Amino acid sequence: MNKKKILLALIGLSTISFVLAGTWVVSTMNVIADVKEPFSHIEYAIVNPIADCSSLPYDYYSPVDGDVNFGGFYAGESGKICFSIENEANADIPFTILGEVLTGYGNYQGCSDSLGAENSIIGNAVAEDITYSEFLMEANPGVAPIDDCHIKFSVERG
Repeated sequence: MNKKKILLALIGLSTISFVLAGTWVVSTMNVIADVKEPFSHIEYAIVNPIADCSSLPYDYYSPVDGDVNFGGFYAGESGKICFSIENEANADIPFTILGEVLTGYGNYQGCSDSLGAENSIIGNAVAEDITYSEFLMEANPGVAPIDDCHIKFSVERG
């Protein structure tokens, strides 16, 4: 009986020593990390509706403060806005381009009905590359003429 007690005591002491020995910290390290904006350049071009956005001979422009005059459409005509999105991340990043007719100009419903600009385009910005996307606006052939439609385009990631 004494041998059993001694054996159990030795097993208990061994278990405690293994647990204590397993928690010894040998080294530590602190890391500082930043989260950066992966879309380094977002540019646009206003082009003919049959143009291919990825092989344009036109220059792309950076977004500007204020309004850009797209010009007018006759009923049934369309125009295209091409977006160039440069993704510096080493992972593909989803994005959405939103078109929104702005209120406060007294012509929201007419513009919304005429241009069909309240729409969204969903895409994927390819890792470490430039992705091209397009937004087509078409003047509905069956609506009355309307002036000064203000449309906001925004690019959202995630």
